[in-house]
Amino acid sequence: MLKTFIYKSDINCSAQKLFEWHMQENAFEQLCPSWEKVKIIKRVGNFPNTFLPQEVHVAVSPAPFIQIPWHLKHIDFIHGQEFTDVQVTGPFKSYKHRHLMLALDANNSELIDHIECELPLDFVTGFLGYAFLQNKFDKLFEFRHAVTQKAFAD
Repeated sequence: MLKTFIYKSDINCSAQKLFEWHMQENAFEQLCPSWEKVKIIKRVGNFPNTFLPQEVHVAVSPAPFIQIPWHLKHIDFIHGQEFTDVQVTGPFKSYKHRHLMLALDANNSELIDHIECELPLDFVTGFLGYAFLQNKFDKLFEFRHAVTQKAFAD
């Protein structure tokens, strides 16, 4: 069962500046909270004039001594507006995360994280698996959006 999660925040900067902030070399690291155990293993290629890799390999650790490899590919790159992560291999049956930066006016934008994913064996994990994921994503994107808003605070 494909589930959709959407997180939105207004950011005090232009959509172009918001996009450029996401293209920084250390943007991913800034957006990873300390309680999420994620390690970048390898970055492959870059989109023109950015530090956004075309592919990234990470290891996620949901519990001590457990590491799950996750290979993501960036697609649908529209400079100044959006990019999308799709899972090549990893913990989900399917995973697609669209990052949108929409202009509200010349100095304000809306950040939208639109995630569509499906858990493996979701006929077994079912409701509890998605409830756990909802809670995890709520905390993660609250943190990520707060970090982004703080980066552009007056």
